[in-house]
Amino acid sequence: MSRLPLAEPATLPDSLRRMHDESGDNTPLLPHLARVFAPAPELLESFIDWYFPWHMNDGAPTRLPVRTKELVRLRLATFSGCQACKTARLAEDVIPETEAVGVDDGGKTQYSPSERAALAFAEKMALDHFSIGDDDFAVLREHFDDAQILELVVLTGVIYLGFGRALSVLQLEEVSCPLPPRASTTA
Repeated sequence: MSRLPLAEPATLPDSLRRMHDESGDNTPLLPHLARVFAPAPELLESFIDWYFPWHMNDGAPTRLPVRTKELVRLRLATFSGCQACKTARLAEDVIPETEAVGVDDGGKTQYSPSERAALAFAEKMALDHFSIGDDDFAVLREHFDDAQILELVVLTGVIYLGFGRALSVLQLEEVSCPLPPRASTTA
């Protein structure tokens, strides 16, 4: 259950109403996202205007491949706890489903060395950013130039981790366990 009220779809501003009504199967979080941001639609609108061009290499001066960014996004969704982020597929055309679901097992065979380096760095950012040192940057420099490293750092820290964690604490998705409740044992 959401920690903030979800506005009724009929009361949403036009931009949020379109987002709510046109969300597809690959973005299950968007209807609730649109509804929770009704009190401050400009926050979500400006975020989306910035996010999608950078993530999808659509008009922004990006440097990292979409595939690398999408793999990192999917991996970090595990750490942010955002199930909808984890199930959304924003780059289906460049990442087959088998590779998308394998992102949590390290992708030792299916990902390129540069993708593995980006995933390892992102995981360190999520779990213990204080442990990142010169050796980690040396590994990144084997695969990326400085501009690409900056893009990875910003997208990882600000967008994928930060916004994912924000969505998680807002509890915009209903998570339920498919298993029946455990029978109580009384002795």
